[in-house]
Amino acid sequence: MPNDLGKLQDNPSGGGVGSDNWYRFDKKGTKECHSVDVRYLHCSGLLRRRAWFFLRWLRAGRETGSICGVVVGTETPERLIPTYRHRRGPSADWEDVKNMVPLTWTACGYGGERR
Repeated sequence: MPNDLGKLQDNPSGGGVGSDNWYRFDKKGTKECHSVDVRYLHCSGLLRRRAWFFLRWLRAGRETGSICGVVVGTETPERLIPTYRHRRGPSADWEDVKNMVPLTWTACGYGGERR
């Protein structure tokens, strides 16, 4: 195998494998994505069995996203079922999404549980 690192190659497309940057413009960064913090749900009293929640995100007073969901479980909350809509671009159709997110409980060193 020749050692040709650092040498220019005769490539009419202008770059080697992975040099095209099209992927940088098709993906969202973390600033454009919304998140749900289970600690916020717990501190707000929304992480109770059979509790419904509705969250919305605002930017400059304009709603940029929303999500609703329900907390399910037998004795304690065992999972979240969030429901929301999204689309892959401004001209794409809206798609309904319903997920199941399991909740894990961890025993604390001084008693109680952490969610």
